[in-house]
Amino acid sequence: MAKSEKPIENPTEPAGKNTNMKYLLIGTTALIVIAIAFIITRTPEPVEPNIPPVPHPTPSTSFRNDGVLIFSSAEGKQKARITIEIARTEEQRTQGLMGRTGFDFTKGMLFIFDNQEERAFWMANTPTSLDIIFVNRNKEIVKIHSRTQPYSTDSYPSERPSQYVVETLGGFCARFGIEEGDRISWLAD
Repeated sequence: MAKSEKPIENPTEPAGKNTNMKYLLIGTTALIVIAIAFIITRTPEPVEPNIPPVPHPTPSTSFRNDGVLIFSSAEGKQKARITIEIARTEEQRTQGLMGRTGFDFTKGMLFIFDNQEERAFWMANTPTSLDIIFVNRNKEIVKIHSRTQPYSTDSYPSERPSQYVVETLGGFCARFGIEEGDRISWLAD
């Protein structure tokens, strides 16, 4: 008859304790792994605070072609040329480029006012950063606000009397070197 081999046990511990400890360690580890997996899979999606959304108009890409506007240096050298939509009426001026997207450096809006005075524009309901260019009755640029903040209710003042305002895509003036003191002219259809 073959002699059965017994595992070597620590003589200072009671027989079977090593085996029990192994099972306890394996069982505890398994429970921890299961608990972590449960927590990971059961974590709810973050809940947005109950804040009503800001009403923004549906963006529009339509753009009316009313003419061409030319930016020139004070000496008369042409710097840039864009297709413009002209805002002549109070309703058109109030609407401006609110809700507009999908235009580029080739397009802009010209606001024509009946008189020259200090003016201020804002970006409420305007999803695209703009350069706002204030122009006096002599068609000289008197103030530029570059890369305005979309949807901002901050006021962008002319700081000097102006009769015309041109809005272009934000960064237009930097890209084409348009500066205060430059001039505009336009041909309308």
